Parts: sequence; structure tokens; C-alpha cells
Amino acid sequence: MVTSTKLAQQYAAALSRALRLSGVAEEALVEKLLIHLRTKGRMKLLPGIVRALKTDSARAALEKPLLEVAREEDAPAAAAAGAAAAAAFAGAFEDAPASAAPHRGAALALGDASAHATTNIPEAVINKSLIRGWRVRLGGTLIDHSAKQTLVQIYQTIIR
Repeated sequence: MVTSTKLAQQYAAALSRALRLSGVAEEALVEKLLIHLRTKGRMKLLPGIVRALKTDSARAALEKPLLEVAREEDAPAAAAAGAAAAAAFAGAFEDAPASAAPHRGAALALGDASAHATTNIPEAVINKSLIRGWRVRLGGTLIDHSAKQTLVQIYQTIIR
């Protein structure tokens, strides 16, 4: 038996897939979905479908590349260092078996992304809470070279 939550997630996945693959306008697909839900008596699934679409959208936003720097003048150096760190991180897992490297998939995705680092690393976002340094997120993996992270590591070492 399929629960209403699972059914809503399936409808959301089908709608997302149809939007990506077909050349049909978004409004037309949504209208067809509403007609289908009305005829099948499943209009109560609509809030769940919307919730699943929002969740998928938030998950996709976390997968987008992000470069954060503490100061604007650090942005060019941080972009180059972030691309180099991503390439090094991906290279460390390149030949490792999947059982030995749980992050192998993310590392390989980073390697693919770092090969096109100039196009995949976006404009830097200023984040003053980093104090100094930078951090880059590619393929769902965060590489952090900020003073804030260093201070947290020092603090954790002291309290152990």
C-alpha cells in the first residue's frame, strides 16, 4: 500500500522530470496535473506535492556551487585555491574502491567540477562570519579554509 506522502513524492518527481525533459510550459503541465488530480479525486495530495517540490528545490540549492570569502579582495585567490583544493580532494579518492571511500562519489563529482573550475565556481559571496579565509561547496561537499573553522578546531582540541 502506498501512503499519501509517498504518492505525493511520486507525483512531485514525475512533475519535475516532465518539466526537465519536455518542452512543455510549466503552466500547462501544472494545469494538466490539476485536471488529473481532480478527475482521480486526489486533490488532497496537492499540499504534499507542493511540499515535496519545495524540499527537492532546497536540496538542489545545496548542490549548487558556492564560494564564500571573508573579504572581497580575497575572492580571486580563493577561487583559484578552491579549485585546486577540489581537484586535490577528488584526486585522493579517484582510485579508491567504493567500500573504502564513502565519499568517493562526492569526490569524483568534485573532480569533474574542478576540471571546469572557472565556469563552475560562482562569484564569491561575502561572509564576514568567516573572519578570514574562504570556503567552497561543490557537489555537496564543503572545503573550509577559514579562520572561523581553525578557531573551532583549536577550541575542540583544547577542551578534549
